[in-house]
Amino acid sequence: MTPSFDAVVCGAGPAGAYLAHLLSKKGIQTLLMDKARFPRYKPCGGGLTRRAIDLLPFDLSGIVEDWTVKARIGLRSCAPLAIEVPEPMIGMVMRDRFDHFLVEKAREAGALFWEGCAVGSIERTMDGFRLETGCGVVTARCVAGADGVMSRVRRCLGLSPNTAVPALEAEVHPRRGTDLDRFRMTVDFDFWAVPRGYGWVFPKADHLSIGVFSTDRKVPGMRRYLHAYLARKGISHGYEVRSIQGHLIPTGPPGTAGVVPSGAFLLGDAAGLCDPITGEGIYHALRQAEGVSCAMERHLAGDAAASSLYEDAVRREFSREIRPARRLAFLLYRMPWVSDRLLEAMGERIMGYHLDVIAGRATYRQVFRKALLPGTLLRVLPGFGGSRPDGMMPG
Repeated sequence: MTPSFDAVVCGAGPAGAYLAHLLSKKGIQTLLMDKARFPRYKPCGGGLTRRAIDLLPFDLSGIVEDWTVKARIGLRSCAPLAIEVPEPMIGMVMRDRFDHFLVEKAREAGALFWEGCAVGSIERTMDGFRLETGCGVVTARCVAGADGVMSRVRRCLGLSPNTAVPALEAEVHPRRGTDLDRFRMTVDFDFWAVPRGYGWVFPKADHLSIGVFSTDRKVPGMRRYLHAYLARKGISHGYEVRSIQGHLIPTGPPGTAGVVPSGAFLLGDAAGLCDPITGEGIYHALRQAEGVSCAMERHLAGDAAASSLYEDAVRREFSREIRPARRLAFLLYRMPWVSDRLLEAMGERIMGYHLDVIAGRATYRQVFRKALLPGTLLRVLPGFGGSRPDGMMPG
């Protein structure tokens, strides 16, 4: 007989694994599947912000490899900034261990996990969905796509693909353990490392995760920018680069994304909602998993509008935040003659605002209003509304 489930969750990253955990805790018969076998390496900075950590009801002490209390910000046209906080703001994890940890939590709650099992096609039926997979055919009353930026589920549902921007990451191991000391408990963000983006250095237990990210969809020479960044950070002699891998960060679906069928849900990178400034996606993935678990429960109870209500909730909660974040990202990456002056004049204050966001104490809407008060702009930018330093008019 064809295996049948209340819910099938495709993709076992943070979004899918946490969703499977939440559904199983509710007594919903759940199949979690992923095309990879776990644990598997996942190129990602691996920074869990405070707001993401606070969502999880698990002890992460065995998973977090370094807690950061300091941030160093390298700017394009003025001195670097540094800030230190009394409590950890980011927990550093390796995604292979973190994702596998969440999968095990889902299995402990009762979810069935099929690894090495890719989705081939999804067909709408009278009672739900029929999925052809590498492990055979299954049916489900609900289906969730948590299978990444190039989501197969998204395509199977007839939706337009996400747009995405590139990141390139290296795992760098020192030949002496003491070479990590200057990076411990600290995150580095350098906005001079790549056009319209930044470079990062995240400390792990025995190595550094280092990468470059751009908000441009195509950036020729990303590997060259990464090697130049390593050299400028003094990470060359005495260090071994063991892997360099690229990955895509979703910047959202196009305006004609389409309508998600009743009983189907997208979350995580498949939904296309990452932080437009930093590229952070894990918080959004976990928060959406909470929303999808409630919406699936309602759908299984007979509420045919549960999917559309979830989409409305996503627009209210995330889109409201992403719009001002995109405006701030545009200012930071596309209008450097403005953002450099703002950061030079009030960089520590703006950094404090952003730390409030990743700690969950503030929203991007509040930061946008604080950072761009007319009085602030007039004080910091005497020529605001006039000509740019290069003679061009602001757009």
